[in-house]
Amino acid sequence: MLVRLLLAVFGLTGLLSSCCEEKVIDPCDGKLPFRADIDIFEGVGDSLIRTDTICVYSFATFKAAGDYDTYQWQIGEWDSTATEPSVRLRFSEPLTITIRLIATKKASGCFENEPTIDTVYRTFTVVPVSESQIIGTYVGSFGSTPNKIDTVRLDYRIGTVDSNFGVIVLRNVQPGCQLKEDEYDLFAISRGYKFAKFDGLNRYYFGCKGPLVYVKLFNERTIDVQFEYVKDIKADGPFEYVKDTFKGVRI
Repeated sequence: MLVRLLLAVFGLTGLLSSCCEEKVIDPCDGKLPFRADIDIFEGVGDSLIRTDTICVYSFATFKAAGDYDTYQWQIGEWDSTATEPSVRLRFSEPLTITIRLIATKKASGCFENEPTIDTVYRTFTVVPVSESQIIGTYVGSFGSTPNKIDTVRLDYRIGTVDSNFGVIVLRNVQPGCQLKEDEYDLFAISRGYKFAKFDGLNRYYFGCKGPLVYVKLFNERTIDVQFEYVKDIKADGPFEYVKDTFKGVRI
């Protein structure tokens, strides 16, 4: 009996000892050798859309993809350089330039001959609004009528002052909103290469009920549309809004 008791005590002690051993954490676990990279975004309204191509008069944000120690940006052939983690610029004419980032980061001590400086290049393009990738005709379904095939169009109308500017016109997104072909009241107030926002809050004619619409291009052919409009127009308000979606493929 005594022998069994001693064995039980020693076994429990060993178990507690193994459970309470501190786990050794490897500081190099999951680390990779330092390599810099650049993320490019187009600012459209209050949204940042990842893309290496933007439309004229849009803001571009060039951002270091990681947390580095120092940054040195060279934007095209411009003489000045920037030393912040990100740079935001507006472009008013079409162009294609090279973006260069020289970044440094202290060695982690996890690799032999670990680099502490890296240089990365990205090609960046600005195009006229007429070349926005969202322009086109899309076939798909509204969320409210998933079994019905509908068509949504995003057209381009040339600008009266600047041919690079122009507007993107949205058609057929709200049921009953039938603008004439020469009407373009639902035009993008914020538009870019892959995203546009249409504010029709003051449009209450031709069957339109003040639609507010967000259009985003997921790839070269697929769009996602999120929108809302007034259910019943009342002179004294308040308005009740209907929310809907549209997912379509370019044809």
